[in-house]
Parts: sequence; C-alpha cells; structure tokens
Amino acid sequence: AAGINACLLYEEFLEHAERLFNACDTEGSGRVDQEVFMAVVRQMNNSPADIENEHGWTIPSMQLIESCNTLLSAEGAGQGGTITYKDFVMTIVRIFVAK
Repeated sequence: AAGINACLLYEEFLEHAERLFNACDTEGSGRVDQEVFMAVVRQMNNSPADIENEHGWTIPSMQLIESCNTLLSAEGAGQGGTITYKDFVMTIVRIFVAK
C-alpha cells in the first residue's frame, strides 16, 4: 500500500509540475529557463524528506530537487539555460531510481 501511495503522490507532483512548467512557458516553445523553473519547483516543497506530512504532500524532497537541478546543469540539458518538461521528468526519474 505504501508503494501505491508513493506512486500516486509522485503522479500528483508531476501533474502539478507540468502545469507550472506550462505556466512558465509563456512563449509556448516547450522550453523554460532552468533556474526560473527550478525556483518555482523549490517553492512547491521545502521538506528535507520524501514524505507526506500533515501539511500535504511534500514529494520529492528538496535534496532530490537540488540533485535534479545539479544534474541538469552538469549535463547541459538545456539550450542556453533552458530545459524541456521531459528533461526535468527524466532527470527526476533517473535520480529516484538510482536511490
């Protein structure tokens, strides 16, 4: 049951992140500034752990978000500092699976 709950929470997070990504993509290009988008994602969650608490869902942890940002930057995922939503999701998945 815990695994199913975690999947549902991640699904909710990714749906919300996609809406935020689309809101940040004011030009409709499918690309957003990595730092701007990651700043918005950081505001979604300030918890140190991948958990749900009494204040609502807090997945993924700030550590996972920062790892995602670092990996995106290191790999040069973006063109001119921009990323696609797919870049973001695939990086989150890669980090989560490597845990």
